[in-house]
Amino acid sequence: MATYYVRDDGNDANTGLGSTTALAWRTVQKALGATGISSGDTVYIAPGVYRENVTIAGTYTAATYIIGDPTAAQFAGVSQGLVRLTNYLTLDTVAGSGTIISSGNKNYLNFSYLYFDGSATMLSLGSSVECVIENCAFVGSSLTASVGITGSVTTGVTTNNVIRKCMFSTGSYGINYTCGVNHSSDWSAGISVQSCAFIGCSSVTASSAAVRFVKGAGGLNTNLAGGITVVNCYIQSSVIGVYFESISNTTYPTNVRNCLIANCGTAIVGRTTTVNLQDYNRIIGCTTTLTNVATGANTVTVGPVMLDIGISQLFGLLAKQTWFSALPGSLNIGFGDPTGALTTDLFGATWFNGGSDPDAGALTSIQLSNTSYYQPTERNASTITIAPGSTSQSIELYLGATGLTASTSGLSARYNRTRTASVSIPLVARTIAQAWTSGGFAEVDATNMPGVYRLDIPDAALAAGADDVTVVVRGASGTNGAVMTVKLSSGGLTAAQTASAVWDEAVASHVTPGTFGLVTLETNQTTYNNSQDLLYVPGLVWDEAKSTHNIAGTFGERLQPNVLADDLLARDIGSGSSAGSINERTVRSALRGLRNKTTVINNEMTVYKEDDASTAWSATVSSSDSSKTITGVDPA
Repeated sequence: MATYYVRDDGNDANTGLGSTTALAWRTVQKALGATGISSGDTVYIAPGVYRENVTIAGTYTAATYIIGDPTAAQFAGVSQGLVRLTNYLTLDTVAGSGTIISSGNKNYLNFSYLYFDGSATMLSLGSSVECVIENCAFVGSSLTASVGITGSVTTGVTTNNVIRKCMFSTGSYGINYTCGVNHSSDWSAGISVQSCAFIGCSSVTASSAAVRFVKGAGGLNTNLAGGITVVNCYIQSSVIGVYFESISNTTYPTNVRNCLIANCGTAIVGRTTTVNLQDYNRIIGCTTTLTNVATGANTVTVGPVMLDIGISQLFGLLAKQTWFSALPGSLNIGFGDPTGALTTDLFGATWFNGGSDPDAGALTSIQLSNTSYYQPTERNASTITIAPGSTSQSIELYLGATGLTASTSGLSARYNRTRTASVSIPLVARTIAQAWTSGGFAEVDATNMPGVYRLDIPDAALAAGADDVTVVVRGASGTNGAVMTVKLSSGGLTAAQTASAVWDEAVASHVTPGTFGLVTLETNQTTYNNSQDLLYVPGLVWDEAKSTHNIAGTFGERLQPNVLADDLLARDIGSGSSAGSINERTVRSALRGLRNKTTVINNEMTVYKEDDASTAWSATVSSSDSSKTITGVDPA
């Protein structure tokens, strides 16, 4: 599985296998064309404007990712901005014709973090299956027939397509699907629309709708597609909110839940009340509430909308996450049912009440003033101190968004040591209780400490030799990122201050077995508390029985009987070293001449050892003819 890159200053003659200008492709068409990516690959698109009509080629049998990178996490030196796909020729001209991206009926395509604008169709899925469109925006003129996403469902085919966390502001349709007809039995189209926001779709035709499913031309009105869900969507000012002209299926009914539909002509239109189901919706300010749709027991059609349309800023309160989220105290909060709902809203925020029951609509309320849900407008920066050379260290960072993981799209971490290049920290998924691992990343507590994450710093980042280390985590949608500076210091004490602190420390408080503190304490007690006992030590030493101390090499062994006498007799008179050879000059050899056997033959005197056979030493004897010569001495 390869990773490719597109940037607006690249070149389609490049390999596409790097994020620099010299390696990246220039156009989206190159990336998605016949000589671009393959099944299972990923392509990142840098911030910039891409004025193209793209037709996807190739065959895809595994999830293949087309990812915009508005934070430029993958592109060094590129400024953050929209990844804008458009058919507007310039900023102030009418849009061109055609579809911005046509899937060519390709399967397993995943689109994310892309901004589409134009007056024609923006993304056509055709009859593609197993596709996911998330975190994308579709913006067109309310005066023209602009459509966000179009698609078709082949008769009898279950698409398993998902559209989630997207925003639509279009002229005719946000999502427009045509479903096949004349199938032999009920079947499921398998399409899910989750946590999306729709503004507009109000002024082109009488059937303009935020979400629209119609049947193909001809055919019977039975055995049509079912199995379509619309959950936690916000729909504002459309001619029709949700339109299900294609649905006539009791085995796989359609379900609309947890939606906030405000100020529309008709909120929901279906074919019959038996196959179009809806519940837990708030339908406020619509001319007609339901047509051919069963009324859910928990759906309400009266009461205030209570959305934030800049009210918090107008009143000087802390900034909320966006317009059209629920105001504090709104009836929208906790109104929905968790069945089929995501655990977070359009922007990834946990539902206000902790997620047990989602709000109605796509956006949750963010509490104002001194709350754990406050999201800063600037990057969170802080400083801590860690001793240089420390290992297996973790830090906590505030990223201001919940639900982030090591695999969150665009999220990245890097560090740099004093005056050195930055180094990537590959993120590794962990839970908060798991042991340290380099790059480990875990959310601390999404409910009670939302937005706080643990990051395990690589040991190399904290190695001695630098003054400090700066750690940056950034790139994910919904967070401004965090900057942590780690000062590498053992505490700031000089060597002299450390020594003074150690020697002046009271010994009584350090009593852990096996430590220097305990040894020092015991020595102190022996010296000052048992000093009288020390007076008896000399007497005890001299009165000790010598027979029990005979270990080789010890003072006790030297004091054993005859050891010192033997050393004295073997001491060389000249050098002081112990002797043992013939003609040694020792006290023992001198005494041998007085007591042991001695012979004189031909002026040669020999002195024997104690066995009267081995030579101890010899000497030449000079004699006078007038003297009587001694020829031998052999003591008994």
